[in-house]
Amino acid sequence: MRYVVALVGILLLVGCGKTYSDLEGAFGTSKIGGASRLPADTIVLISQRNPGAESYRGIASIYLSPGAVEIEVSAPFTRPVSIPIQEVGACAMTCFGYSDRHVDLLIPKVGASVMIRESKELLDWCWNTKRPMVPGAVKRDWAYNRVPLPPGAAFAHQFESRAAYDYQTKQSCLGY
Repeated sequence: MRYVVALVGILLLVGCGKTYSDLEGAFGTSKIGGASRLPADTIVLISQRNPGAESYRGIASIYLSPGAVEIEVSAPFTRPVSIPIQEVGACAMTCFGYSDRHVDLLIPKVGASVMIRESKELLDWCWNTKRPMVPGAVKRDWAYNRVPLPPGAAFAHQFESRAAYDYQTKQSCLGY
């Protein structure tokens, strides 16, 4: 009986992260569309408002379309979220070495960052939807000091070519 109570407690705790709840409150939906699914199955959420990080390891599905990013977490009491493209303020990089690279989607409306393992599809989505790849200093100021993201026009030079965008992606990964 003790194990059943512990298992139920764990399942309830997994489904009640504050940052995911913030995303649900702003972008919750009953059903997600038929967007392209990323190969990643893990997200890490970081918030300006809530301390710590929430990791949904092995239980997240991420879908991309030209108009939105959609996330579904296989946990009790959670709803899928559909974040419209205009609500993704920027992309950024978090890298823990060459083989452990992640793309951060910065969501100013709720002060959350959605970290997803890097993939060609995700980087292409950031490029194709004209989400600026912000430098590490901008990401840190936004995340930890609540400094608003600069307007997209400040990063227009990134979209002069894919090479310029990829260069900034590498710089962001290095923390610059």
